[in-house]
Amino acid sequence: MNSTIMKNILTLMLLLFSFGVVCQAQPNKENRDKIKEWRTAFITNKLDLTEAEAQKFWPIYNAREVELRAIKKDRRAHGLKDANNLSEEEAEVLINKHFESRQKELDLNKAYFQRLKSAIPASKIILIPRVETEFKRTILEKMRGSGQKPRGQGNR
Repeated sequence: MNSTIMKNILTLMLLLFSFGVVCQAQPNKENRDKIKEWRTAFITNKLDLTEAEAQKFWPIYNAREVELRAIKKDRRAHGLKDANNLSEEEAEVLINKHFESRQKELDLNKAYFQRLKSAIPASKIILIPRVETEFKRTILEKMRGSGQKPRGQGNR
């Protein structure tokens, strides 16, 4: 077995073991930092980034994440609080704000696609959404297995 495959296997094993330990604790900044480290290792592994690619990719990706979080935070702030008691005008304003927010997100992703092309090939960029979803699913499954509820996943 070549060293790259072994390195990837060891990284994933360490990631999964460490994740189980941290999920047992209450969520805090230290745990969020750990999850961010695991996300970095997970995405790097799944995209099979070389060291040179990773050095170029992560600053661009992280900058995109900061901007994306700001858009989503703004969308939540203008979200539906009590949809049953809105006037037609209020409902229309909220719907339009939602569309504007989604357009900002699309525009952001288009702009960052251009920047990411300077770091990694498009054949790896296209995998990013699927890998992000796979990581989120892995995190949620681990949290459910530990009895810990993800933030925002309270009683429904």
